[in-house]
Amino acid sequence: MRPQKKIAVVGGGSWGTALAQSQARLGHQVFLWLRSQDACEQINETRYNSKYYPEIQLDSKIFATTDIQACYEQAQIILLALPSSEIVPWIEETKIYLRDHQALVCTSKGLDLLHLQTLSQKLAQIYGSKWTHRHYAVLSGPSFAVELIQQLPTAVDLASSNTELRNMLIDSCSDTHFKWFPSKDMIGLEVGGALKNILAIAVGASDGYGFGENARAALITKGLKEISKVGVALGAEPETFFGLSGMGDLLLTCTGDQSRNRQVGLGLSTGKSLKDILTQIQQTAEGIRSCKIAADISERHQLETPILTETYHALYGIKDPKKAIIDLLHTIV
Repeated sequence: MRPQKKIAVVGGGSWGTALAQSQARLGHQVFLWLRSQDACEQINETRYNSKYYPEIQLDSKIFATTDIQACYEQAQIILLALPSSEIVPWIEETKIYLRDHQALVCTSKGLDLLHLQTLSQKLAQIYGSKWTHRHYAVLSGPSFAVELIQQLPTAVDLASSNTELRNMLIDSCSDTHFKWFPSKDMIGLEVGGALKNILAIAVGASDGYGFGENARAALITKGLKEISKVGVALGAEPETFFGLSGMGDLLLTCTGDQSRNRQVGLGLSTGKSLKDILTQIQQTAEGIRSCKIAADISERHQLETPILTETYHALYGIKDPKKAIIDLLHTIV
């Protein structure tokens, strides 16, 4: 029988709401933290998050709140569903509420811009490896939020250096609709999850410019090799990139039209500015931030990563986007 837990989900966007629904359906009591009191009242009174899922009724076991201290005091498992740039500051702010037995699962897909490392590496640097071993895990894989909340089959990887923590999380949170597979390679999951977003921008732009399916296949294949290079340089295991959190997430994000990062690339190909593209999609596209980090990591470690580098050039105005895509295609095709 599945152990019933109290779970806090931090972040009430499309992904956080889908996570909360997936866990409430398993019988867990879920505390969904949002910044907006109005949004909390709407969810608690109507059972709908109208901004993201106006047609999906949320489970009665979800309680929305703006009181993070109350969430942490009650929860045994905390799922972080914030933009990656907010994860470290959030943990620094809320660490006083974290208790010894609690699990902290990061579901965000990004890297630390200032120090050019993964979030788990940054947290180990701040709090020590014993702290991350005791508390921290990473969840990543091919998982569009709308399909998760619709209970369509979804499989992801869960990584932690702590076998007991990893097993507890999988026993508690994984089921036939949302399957969690164990891994020890947090760095690999983090790098794969962050850098596939950059590839999705490149593929979206290539598709938008009409460069064809052959070019798309080449970009994805060569892109996976670049992601693996960066990951290994940061300490990841190379085989991780052939699993769900590597190749799986890369394929979904590059080819699925629900992908925000793919939409950024498609928007670039029409001549739209980044500001206009982001206004249109109305959600975070992590690849924009991650491409600068990836370019800097590649330079620091003297890695040849033309796709990652040229995508950075296209996004940050260093090159005309079409010329950048043509240049990278000439490099790999």
